[in-house]
Amino acid sequence: MEYSAYVLGALFGVSELALSLFKRSKSDASSKDRSSLALIWIVIGVAMFVAFALSRQGPWLPASAVLYPIGIVLTLGGIALRWFAILWLGRWFTVNVAIAADQPVVDTGPYRFVRHPSYTGALAAFLGLGLCIGHWLSLVIIMLPATAVFLWRIHIEEAAMAEAFGPRWSAYAARTRRLLPGIY
Repeated sequence: MEYSAYVLGALFGVSELALSLFKRSKSDASSKDRSSLALIWIVIGVAMFVAFALSRQGPWLPASAVLYPIGIVLTLGGIALRWFAILWLGRWFTVNVAIAADQPVVDTGPYRFVRHPSYTGALAAFLGLGLCIGHWLSLVIIMLPATAVFLWRIHIEEAAMAEAFGPRWSAYAARTRRLLPGIY
């Protein structure tokens, strides 16, 4: 593994830390987080620590010379998609699950294709990091917990959206997928 996997991991971590510090909901928003933000940080933090700790040991992924550049593209593309989705939501994006009284159902930009494009981007970035690390168990240790914790968070967010927006959310959810257009 080259050191760029560490650099990519640090870049991703710093961007997530910045989000956590600066994109919390305002006091007028109704919080529905159910401690899912803390769970995300704990689960992903532990998974990343273990994955990078294993990175110095074999067995390596087959064709890692081919998978490494794919991993770089997935990591950077995933981070870019995540930030694009966050910037598209603008003031409506918060790291904790909260809905403002005047918040609309956003169904434009990346949200016209999937309901949670920022999570799609994050998962793509984690997959890319796993490929960059190049160790098969590290890839599994990153992807399984990250996917599980994001699916739990999606469950929480969608329940909050359904409660807040009712039929508008139901109509939007009926025409879009959660993470992958046309698949899931």
